[in-house]
Amino acid sequence: MKPIAELEKTGNLYHATPVWKVEYLFDDGLRADCGRKSTNGRPYQCLSPSIKVAADMARITNEAAFKETGYWVLGIIGFDMARLPESIRLQLESDPRLHGGLVTYVDFPPESIDQVIVANLREGKSDNVIKRLCESSRPPVLLHQIRYFDSDGKFVLME
Repeated sequence: MKPIAELEKTGNLYHATPVWKVEYLFDDGLRADCGRKSTNGRPYQCLSPSIKVAADMARITNEAAFKETGYWVLGIIGFDMARLPESIRLQLESDPRLHGGLVTYVDFPPESIDQVIVANLREGKSDNVIKRLCESSRPPVLLHQIRYFDSDGKFVLME
């Protein structure tokens, strides 16, 4: 087993979500209006330069959905900061509630997706839908399908 940090790419920010939402990210990018709301009602999305922080955050905030569906799989999306306009990069703020987290109130375009990690939290089963999306994207998106052991932040690659 390897530490999940080995999959991190320098210059990427990671957003994790239930895997069934990944297809929407390929279509629309990361939309702030689909995220949580701040205390003043402003919608935002959470990101982190750490895959583990992003995965832990998503696992906790989506636990009810995972229990309801019985499908414990995260899609961890890597956004390449170099592909983002400067106007978006300048609007990232530290997340006051999560050490190592960032928040954005603006959308990230789908063209900035550089990497996808399908992290199965319960079993070793790969996801062919996400594989097809990554292969058909232009340029192709790097894909890792893993069995993720969130208790210790370790993973094994799946074929």
